[in-house]
Amino acid sequence: MSSGTARRTIKIVVRVSALVIALLIGGVAFDLYYPRTTRMREFDPDEVARLETAMWRSYYEKQQARLFNQLTELLRTQYHMPLVHSNQVAYYAGECSLCFQTGQRT
Repeated sequence: MSSGTARRTIKIVVRVSALVIALLIGGVAFDLYYPRTTRMREFDPDEVARLETAMWRSYYEKQQARLFNQLTELLRTQYHMPLVHSNQVAYYAGECSLCFQTGQRT
């Protein structure tokens, strides 16, 4: 491979990588900041009860990762939050639960 071909290949890889990163940033910004309306009355009460019970179990067993995953599942499937926003809310709630559980500020 000549140096001209190698430079062209590197240039293409850099441009494609920049495009992918720009699309990811745009998608995350859209997910976090685009205004949405949801109907809070549209949920499955049995599924919410199952997830709530599982989250309390995880809380008392001090399994923070499992609690986070269960909360993101609840927010996405029952309250129709987008992926990134549900993870953000679950992180904040998990951080608060850890603070409350340990009695220490993080």
